Parts: sequence; C-alpha cells; structure tokens
Amino acid sequence: MSRKGLIAMVGSLLILAAPAYAHLAVIPAEAARGTVADLSFRVPNERDDAGTTKVEVFLPRDHPLAVVEVKPKDGWTGSVEKAPLAAPLPGGRGGTVTEVVTKITWEGGPISPKGTELFGVSAGPLPSDTDRLFFKATQTYASGEVGTPWVLGGIAIGGLIAGGWLGLRRRR
Repeated sequence: MSRKGLIAMVGSLLILAAPAYAHLAVIPAEAARGTVADLSFRVPNERDDAGTTKVEVFLPRDHPLAVVEVKPKDGWTGSVEKAPLAAPLPGGRGGTVTEVVTKITWEGGPISPKGTELFGVSAGPLPSDTDRLFFKATQTYASGEVGTPWVLGGIAIGGLIAGGWLGLRRRR
C-alpha cells in the first residue's frame, strides 16, 4: 500500500472511531490544590434505543477525597458508598477523616437516547501529591444492560475524553 493510501486509511479509521471518544467528561478541567471543587460529570447516552437510568462514578482510591457531597438533580437520586481508610486524613476544624466516598451512584432519569445530562458534586480537598485525578464510570440502560465500563487510558482536560477514564488536572 502506498504511503498516501495508508494515511487515507488511518484518517478514515480515526473519523470512524471518533464517536467512541465522545463518552464522559469532568468539568472543570483544572482546580487548585487543597480546594474543594465543584465538579460536573457530563454523561451522554450514545444509544438510540434505550434511556440511561443509572450512572456510577468510582472515585480514586490512590488519592482519596475527604469530602464528597452529591448535588441534587431533578428526577435522579444520588447516593454514595464509603470505605475505611488505611490511615486517617486530616479533616476540617482539626479533625480526621477515617472513611471516604469510593463510589457515587445516580439512579432515575432517564437520560433520553442520544441525550446528555450533567451530574454535580463538591469534592475535596484536592490532593497535593498528584497532578491528575482519574475516575472510572459505568452507565446502565433502562433494559438493565450495563454498558461497557469506561476503563481505557484517555484523560479528559475539560472536554470529551478518549476512552473512559475521567481526568481532572489540577492547577499548581
């Protein structure tokens, strides 16, 4: 195959693969270290035959967040799962945190076929020992089918992500 033909083929594959990169994003792309950030998870429903009725976001265990508050969303119920920490984190007002949120689940909706919704949380303080946070996510449809977990290595910088890990880059 000629070089020109190879370039055309690769370009075509990238264009065809583009919808696979339009999954989940976290907004904003950056936040200051040590702050509590207001985050929104942008969740599109790429199916045209079923609504999304459940969204799960798994928080990083390697850089736990001491505080996570789910913001109310009409038509959805938000809940959290917590796990104990191996070592306590400093908490507000001189206290300590011994357990952290490891998963956020929103149920309800639905997100209509080809629709998009934003799900909000306040989370922090953002850790000082990393430049990025990554979040794994899953989506469940009205049929009960769980979509493929987003576990590829793409990193979001305030927009769409490549694959499925949500990334949040912090400002120094």
